[in-house]
Amino acid sequence: MVVLGGELLKIGSSNIKDKRLKIKINKSMKYYITQHYTIEHKEMYDLTSPINKKYADDNGFEYVSNNVRRCPERAAWWEKIAWLKEFLPSIEDGSYVVWEDNDSINVGGDLKSVLNDGSEWGQVELRGGFGGRVPNGWFNAGVIILINTQDVRDFLQRVWDRNDELEETSITNEIRSQNGTIGKGKKVSSLDIEYNCWYNNEHLSTEPVIKSWHGISYENKINLIKDYIK
Repeated sequence: MVVLGGELLKIGSSNIKDKRLKIKINKSMKYYITQHYTIEHKEMYDLTSPINKKYADDNGFEYVSNNVRRCPERAAWWEKIAWLKEFLPSIEDGSYVVWEDNDSINVGGDLKSVLNDGSEWGQVELRGGFGGRVPNGWFNAGVIILINTQDVRDFLQRVWDRNDELEETSITNEIRSQNGTIGKGKKVSSLDIEYNCWYNNEHLSTEPVIKSWHGISYENKINLIKDYIK
C-alpha cells in the first residue's frame, strides 16, 4: 500500500456496477485513488489510508500511495503536485485518477462518474454568499478528480511553474488565467459538494462521498478523525 524506497506499489481491486451517470463509464478505463504523505503526517495517513484502500478495493479502483519527499525546498502541500507530475506519466493514458489529501476519507457513494462530459479535471469550489451556498471561484485542492491526458499533465506543469505560496493558489490562478479551463477549452468541472465535504460546505450535504477535515490544525484533525471513525 505504501511506497518504500521510492518504488511504486499498486493494489488491485474488484469492479462494481456504477449507479450514477454524468459521463459514460468506459469499462476498459483504469481507475486509481492516490495519496501522498510525509513523515510529519504519517499518523493521519495511518488513520485514513486503510479506509480509502478498502473503498478502492470494493469499488474497482487501484489504490496507490507514496511517501517520497520530492520538493523539500517547498511547503509540504506542494508534494501532491510533485507526486502527480511523476505518477501520471507512469500509468495508462486516459486513466481516471482521484487524488485525496490525508485528511480525507471515502465514506460511500460513486466516484467514477462525477466529471462533466468532456471535462478532464474537477474540484469542489469554496462556498460563500447568502447561506454559504454560492460558489466563489476558489477551488479546494484537497480532492482532485482527473483524466490522465497530456493536457492535464501540461496543466500540472504550469501549476508547478507558478509556484505560489499555496498549490491551491496556483491551481486556481491557472484555471482563472485559462477562463475556467485547464487549457485548450477543456472546462473544469465544479464538483458537487459531496465529493469534498468539510466545514465550509457540510451544511449543504446530506450524503457525503468524501468527508474531509480541511482548514484546521493538525492536532484537531487527528482528534476529529479518530472520533469520526471509532
